[in-house]
Amino acid sequence: MEAKLAISLEECLVGEELIRVTLEHSSIELIFQQRGIQLFTVFQVKIPDKEYTEIDLFMESGMVNMLWNLIGISVKKIVISSNFILTFNNNVHIICKRNENRPVGTIQTLDLKTYDEF
Repeated sequence: MEAKLAISLEECLVGEELIRVTLEHSSIELIFQQRGIQLFTVFQVKIPDKEYTEIDLFMESGMVNMLWNLIGISVKKIVISSNFILTFNNNVHIICKRNENRPVGTIQTLDLKTYDEF
């Protein structure tokens, strides 16, 4: 089940470099050159050949420093199905299980004029 968004993630984020990570109590925002992704649910960061870490902002658990290590790395692939999977060129994955009843994140233009939930 592929989700269809008004903003084409493949067109706007693949090849874009992560330039900033903003951490809030209830969300994390990944800022790229043209777009931002905001996650407001539990998600995992998977590093090749290592264990994954689960990051839960509400419970203040997980190794969020892994996210800052992604600054300067470009997006390789995005998949939106039963999970939202953002893969970087260094093969690190951010994996967010989607929920049928409520969105788990947004993709938005940096001027916040256009956004879409997933």
